[in-house]
Amino acid sequence: GGPRQRAAGEGGGQGGSPKTVNVSEVLLSRGLATCQNHRSGDVRAENFEEMVEAEARAVKNKKGIHGGKKPSSGGRMNDLSVNSSAQKSKQFLPFLQRSDRVNAIVDYVLSGHRYKLLVPKQAIALTFALSDVRCPGRNEPYSDEALKYARVHCMQRDVEIEVESIDKMGTFTGKLRLLHGNNKRIDIAEQLLSQGLATIHGYNVSSGSPLTLAQSRAKDARINLWKDYQEPDAQAEAEAESSSGNGAQHQKEEVKIRCVCVVSGGLFYAQKADDEADALLKEVAGLGLSESSAGDSARYQNGEVVLCKYKGDGQVYRARVERYDDKAKTYEVFYVDFGNRDVVTAKELSPIEGNLQLKSSKPLAFACQLAGVKVPKLEEDFGYEAASELQGLIGRGQVLDATVESRSSEVVQGRRPETVARVALTDPETHEAIALELVKQGLARVERNKRSVLHQSDAYAALKEEEEKARKDHLNIWEYGDIGSDDEEDGRPSAWGSR
Repeated sequence: GGPRQRAAGEGGGQGGSPKTVNVSEVLLSRGLATCQNHRSGDVRAENFEEMVEAEARAVKNKKGIHGGKKPSSGGRMNDLSVNSSAQKSKQFLPFLQRSDRVNAIVDYVLSGHRYKLLVPKQAIALTFALSDVRCPGRNEPYSDEALKYARVHCMQRDVEIEVESIDKMGTFTGKLRLLHGNNKRIDIAEQLLSQGLATIHGYNVSSGSPLTLAQSRAKDARINLWKDYQEPDAQAEAEAESSSGNGAQHQKEEVKIRCVCVVSGGLFYAQKADDEADALLKEVAGLGLSESSAGDSARYQNGEVVLCKYKGDGQVYRARVERYDDKAKTYEVFYVDFGNRDVVTAKELSPIEGNLQLKSSKPLAFACQLAGVKVPKLEEDFGYEAASELQGLIGRGQVLDATVESRSSEVVQGRRPETVARVALTDPETHEAIALELVKQGLARVERNKRSVLHQSDAYAALKEEEEKARKDHLNIWEYGDIGSDDEEDGRPSAWGSR
């Protein structure tokens, strides 16, 4: 028996003194504990006799463990972390993705980036791996440090997860954030990167993201994995690339495209101008919503490609379900062939029935960024003017000549990373270089990337000449003189133009 403690919810005692109860006696009286047997010479608690009486009352009244009843086993937990498979895990994926964020508990830390989680709401236990980052594997340098860091900060903690996908072993992947007071959420992947205990994995992380910045801080501090890191010699790298003469990013790719959605002054979605795209669009145009779809609000899952009625013209197009809002009973959709987004009800959706080829065909729309120039974001000064100008230059449905300079994986809209093609655009009818026209109007500035293909071409000199003219005339973005540098963070606005 220990010191007497004031019971929660008890009132004051006589004379205003606090009324106290002994926790040991309460547990014994409810049949939740037993007294320890003592030898005659052992030291006993001062209230040992009261404890024995409390236990005797529990035995007499058959309380708790003295009642002969088996304790309740609680709710059944479906453990997907044991002998799981991708097929079994996929059954639960829609339920976890339906809510943007899911509350969970870290039951065990398997490695720096792998965890066993309990999800009480879904009554499942699962294996979860952080997306986009990897910690050292077993017996690799700093693997123990990464494991220790994750266990100290995550073990048995409440967390919030965003489930993105499942790997071939049935492990769920996504983002994991620790929950702290005042609604503060801490991204564990970002913390591991900032401690030099993980590295970015894959190509879905943009250059200005918090993960990239966290890794850069660890590099600069030369901690843990980056202890012996040496910055690459830019000059030697350039010479090696020049001598090889066939750098993958310097291979020109010529393609004819049509702009289908302007996102901002420098970003847009396009389709290839070819017979294959025309045939698919024609096939979709002949379809309509099935009558059985009306009112069925629970049949469409995140990532499912469906038919969706576009409010602008009342026609049906292919769309991918991005998110379901359970309160509003609406779906966020992305028109995969045109690049624009919308929020619709179930009545405006329909499954693609009896045509697996149409459902599985690749999206026609792909994201493009004007190469060689920096254009204001929509929320910045002259952002809407730049978007309007780009819409006028390329948004008439005309075929454009595009030279693809490079590709990268970035988040253009929403949360899903996608491949973005950096392109130099020319209108074959007017022979206008689109980037040059924006620079002329003072709605874009020349990107100072010396490793760019454009920087090494004759077009760069023309861009610089027009930029200097616009700057001297104080056109638009040059109204107050020089503006920011190329080191600014490259955020992504929401869509400006529509399909």
